[in-house]
Amino acid sequence: MELLPDNKRFQEGFVEEIPATPNDNYVNIIVLRETKSHTVFTTEGSNLDVERVRRGYDSSGFMDRILMYKRKQIAPERRKGKALLRKYFALEEDCYLMDGMCAKCPDCILYGYAAGGADSQESRILTDSGFTIRGFEELEENIKFNAIEDTTKGGVAGSAFNSRSHLMPEVYIPTVETLVDVTQNEFIYVLGNILRTTRYGAESNRQGTIKNHIVDIIFSDAEFTSNLELSQKMYDHYKKNQEKDLNLDLACNYLEKTLNSVKEEVYTPLYSLSEDNEVKPLLSKVQDIYRNKENISTYLEDLKEDVDYYIKETR
Repeated sequence: MELLPDNKRFQEGFVEEIPATPNDNYVNIIVLRETKSHTVFTTEGSNLDVERVRRGYDSSGFMDRILMYKRKQIAPERRKGKALLRKYFALEEDCYLMDGMCAKCPDCILYGYAAGGADSQESRILTDSGFTIRGFEELEENIKFNAIEDTTKGGVAGSAFNSRSHLMPEVYIPTVETLVDVTQNEFIYVLGNILRTTRYGAESNRQGTIKNHIVDIIFSDAEFTSNLELSQKMYDHYKKNQEKDLNLDLACNYLEKTLNSVKEEVYTPLYSLSEDNEVKPLLSKVQDIYRNKENISTYLEDLKEDVDYYIKETR
């Protein structure tokens, strides 16, 4: 399915067929994740995941930054994509992230699987943990909670029996999801998963709402940058301008400035969709696909053809 057929540089960023060997076509999706409710990123226990790292490149000293581990980013997005596949066409076999992968669906071939022995598929989605721009002390809130009393009298005053550390709303986490050697159909699938996923972290059925903003899409023949570098350089802009707080406009502005500075440092040819103001038109076309059931069905059939051809040629 063609998105921007008149843009040659955009088209050259994808492969026509899923390759059996690496071709070094990298598509870097720059995502600014914005918490829209209290969110919990914890591996176990009641404390948020935190890492002590340098404040920035120009800012001296160290700070504790809250982490959004890579698995907490990708797992919800995979589940969203797999639900779409189940809805529009039956998978040949049951396919579950924990209980057994089918090794045949678009999710398995793109995100990878390890079924044991020699039967495995390397992921073509490169990710890493995301870091908050500001430090733990500014962004953490410890919330106490009560037991729910199932009577008309309600709970008992002062009956809080536990507490948990939460990430506050309106916190920004810049991340990069890098796609390697993907077809245009696979790119639409991953982008749709990012845009349509709204819940992340622990207790996501009650909180953990996040809005993903696509700031830029950068084509290259190598990885563009790391999540930590983005957070540290954005922090430098934040401190330089002596802002008391961050809002979405400021965060996007700092991220765009950071991307421009990183572009001057890399050793790889780059093409950025933002150069020609093509990010919004692209997202509009992706939206047209996902908002129309007929378009989704047609698109998923095209995606499945890409995967079926790859499986036929390699197995």
